[in-house]
Amino acid sequence: MNNEKGTALFSFSSFFFFLLPSLALLALVLQVQPLSALGPNQDYSIGPEDTLRIVVWDHPDLSVEEAVVSQEGFISFPLIGQVQAQGLTPAQLEQRLCQLLADGYIVNPQVRVTVAKYRSKVVHVLGEVKSPGTFSLTRNQITLMEAISMAQGVTPEASREAIIVRPRHASGSGNPLPLELASKEELIVANLGGLLEGNFKENLSIRAGDTIYIPRLKYFYIMGEVAHPGRYILEKGTTVLKAIGLAGGLTASGSQSKIKILKEKDGKKEEIPAKLEDLIQPEDTVFVPRGNHFFITGEVSNPGRYPMEEGMTVMQAISVGGGLTAKGSPRRIRIIRLVNGREVKISASLNDRVEPEDTIVVLERFF
Repeated sequence: MNNEKGTALFSFSSFFFFLLPSLALLALVLQVQPLSALGPNQDYSIGPEDTLRIVVWDHPDLSVEEAVVSQEGFISFPLIGQVQAQGLTPAQLEQRLCQLLADGYIVNPQVRVTVAKYRSKVVHVLGEVKSPGTFSLTRNQITLMEAISMAQGVTPEASREAIIVRPRHASGSGNPLPLELASKEELIVANLGGLLEGNFKENLSIRAGDTIYIPRLKYFYIMGEVAHPGRYILEKGTTVLKAIGLAGGLTASGSQSKIKILKEKDGKKEEIPAKLEDLIQPEDTVFVPRGNHFFITGEVSNPGRYPMEEGMTVMQAISVGGGLTAKGSPRRIRIIRLVNGREVKISASLNDRVEPEDTIVVLERFF
């Protein structure tokens, strides 16, 4: 079970893990820091807890190094007092301050507003990323790949999917949304595998207040009479038949009719007979046992090795082998059977039962 196949485990997440270092250069290590490498957007709308730097040209006494936007959306400005900033872009706030200052304070004022600290709009990136946490946005929205890069990229155990939990009335701030509340929110699933393959429709827009959760990869095991037993990534909708295909198919000794699924729940192990169309669950073990076979040789049409059904007789075994040839005698049949480690030859009739690993020899007629 510890035999992990390279082809099975070289998954999307492993490739994505090596792809993202260049993107990771865009991200900051500390939580709740602006993604400055991506750059602010001129359409960024100011919100509560943002810190603004306001410069009034030729009037340093009116300039403000750190104007923190209150929870109500206002800043305190010299001479004027409280000015609403929430919902405005820096350029719009510049125009507003110029209008207020021109109204009896300064002739032809020139004002420059920049966001010194971005705090009002955050996203939460959780799960299988290298640096999960809460990150501030310097733009009103970013892409999914940019959000993942803020968290330093995915881990090797990252799933092919990203779950985006979007509050229907998000303020863009606060704590990460617990996933158990996801049913009360909008749930969006993005296909990271498709994104890696060039489907940029999966590079969804991320908004303030979104929680991005990257699940851990799910695995199943397949053991017994398959070509490549081991651990494999569990894709959605994987059946027993598909699992056998991933493992290279059955060996010559594998029994298709006796496959079992081994499950463990609450410390208890359960063994369930499986059909090829059954769906596999995470951590299931598919076990393909060695089937019972018999050999038939001599005067039959198709000598060889065949699966043995329970209760099979010599007559049925001959039928499986294509029947007697013209020279074959139904009265001259021998069974070679292993008894206590030694081969024993037994004269057999058509109604005798066949046992596993028996060799049936059909001799020629005397005349």
